[in-house]
Amino acid sequence: MCKPNRGATLNLVEGIQFAPLQEVPPVPTSTPSAQAYPELDIAFNHFNHELFQGRLPHPLFVLHRSDRARGHFSKARFLNRLAQLADEMMLNAGLFTHLSIEDTMSTLVHEMTHQLQRHFGKASRRGYHNREFAKLMLKIGLCPSDTGLPGGAQTGEHMTHYIIAGGPFQQSCARLLALHPGIVWFDRVMVRQPPRPSRVFAAGDLGPTPEDPGDAPSISEGPDEPGHTDAAGPVAGLASPLGKPQAPPMAEPTPPLASSVRGLEVVDPPQKANRSLRVKFVCPHPECATAVWGKPSTQVDCSKHKLLMVDSSAVEEPAVSPAPLGAEAANGATPG
Repeated sequence: MCKPNRGATLNLVEGIQFAPLQEVPPVPTSTPSAQAYPELDIAFNHFNHELFQGRLPHPLFVLHRSDRARGHFSKARFLNRLAQLADEMMLNAGLFTHLSIEDTMSTLVHEMTHQLQRHFGKASRRGYHNREFAKLMLKIGLCPSDTGLPGGAQTGEHMTHYIIAGGPFQQSCARLLALHPGIVWFDRVMVRQPPRPSRVFAAGDLGPTPEDPGDAPSISEGPDEPGHTDAAGPVAGLASPLGKPQAPPMAEPTPPLASSVRGLEVVDPPQKANRSLRVKFVCPHPECATAVWGKPSTQVDCSKHKLLMVDSSAVEEPAVSPAPLGAEAANGATPG
């Protein structure tokens, strides 16, 4: 058995002493937080003035790790001692190294569009990306899409987007990144994932369908939700004002940050534990789809092939690439 080094522990404890000071030294300006959050404020301020005419109030930024959303916006989520309110804007730091800086900045602007609509527009019920939201996104050079690719639905509950090559956002982002890094701290542990498709495409026409029921103005308007969360996808029936090629070509993709960040630890995604008291048993015959559920100690034969059924977790299944992760979210959280 490995025994603790009692001497080292004792020295460490004895070294802790209460030492009241007349003046505590100031916080260093080079702390991780002092480096990470100002860059987000700089990016927000840049896009606010170049794309939103400076109308948006500065939010309180939150860095989070999630397997569901790229970002999240929540209106008036924070309060200070003077009763002043601040919006919350979350970015998923766990995805920074999977994406390019430009892609992460597009998520920031996606959430800023939710903020604009929540403050000055007509947002639909919590989580729903309506036609107004789609038009705002297209105006700034991002095309909403529930798949993150051309041709996806542009309105709905779960929505992401792709970048329109040469559009206002991409031009503005290039000016920002010429002067500032945008993101300076990254999650050290990078979960292995399938390659992500480029999210930059040339402007294209998705085919106008003004009668699209998903975008109908009669959709029920709920109370102003405190926030909104975003996921992946295009809005059916909204044509980009920037051009009309039938099949929008993919622009030159920018590499993910993982290609330039040293010291990353790449790990396989965790396997979900079976919290149920039941186990799925399957017939080992390759052409049989019979399955039953029972206690781990269950022993049952397949009536068709007269074979003892086995725990499905012991049967090797063909690898299936999961759908690309890419939801952005908001409170009334709005995915988006």
